[in-house]
Amino acid sequence: MQKLSKISLLVIALLSAYSAAAQIRFGVKGGLNSSTFLISNNQFGYEPKALPNGRLAWQAGLLADVGIHRNFSVQPAVLLSSKGFQSTYDAGNGISIKYTYEPLYVEIPVLALAKINLGDTFRIYAGVGPYVAVGVGGKYTASGLGDSKTDITFGNTNAADLKRIDYGGSVALGVEFGKLIVGVNYNRGLANILAEDSDVKIRNASLGLTVGFLLGDVNR
Repeated sequence: MQKLSKISLLVIALLSAYSAAAQIRFGVKGGLNSSTFLISNNQFGYEPKALPNGRLAWQAGLLADVGIHRNFSVQPAVLLSSKGFQSTYDAGNGISIKYTYEPLYVEIPVLALAKINLGDTFRIYAGVGPYVAVGVGGKYTASGLGDSKTDITFGNTNAADLKRIDYGGSVALGVEFGKLIVGVNYNRGLANILAEDSDVKIRNASLGLTVGFLLGDVNR
């Protein structure tokens, strides 16, 4: 029992020392996504190809910046992110049908950021890390030959539109002006999100521009 108590005290001491050394800042961020679907087909052997028309969407949520070192931090976030694509089909006789797919996800990226200080409160950063996302809603719209709008369904059967779980990698580049952060990020899905059992594979891809605000002291 005494040995266990000593180990517990040591763990508490180490965690306390880490908390004191690491600086955690919390904040909010939001911005725009240019999103699309990457389509591949194993049967015909062609590689993932973006649909010709992307969709302008949005993202917003909360983040934490965990300072490990003056020039390095880990930045997890919880975001509500709209993705999908938009495409137009020529049906002939002067009729064009516009399709819009708007899945909505709760997305959790975790980025490892390297930072270069260019002044007391100004620095640039670059980062990389994984993300996981859960589909929570969205709409599918067709217009041009009788408008229709239906809810996107999530699941793992042919009856569903998309699989609920998405995951992939993210890269980011940006600048910090004091407590203000401005950045761009690219997310590339690795999961096939098409629920239907098919040779066709669909993956998410998006390029985002965000602005955020971090609370706390910027000096480390």
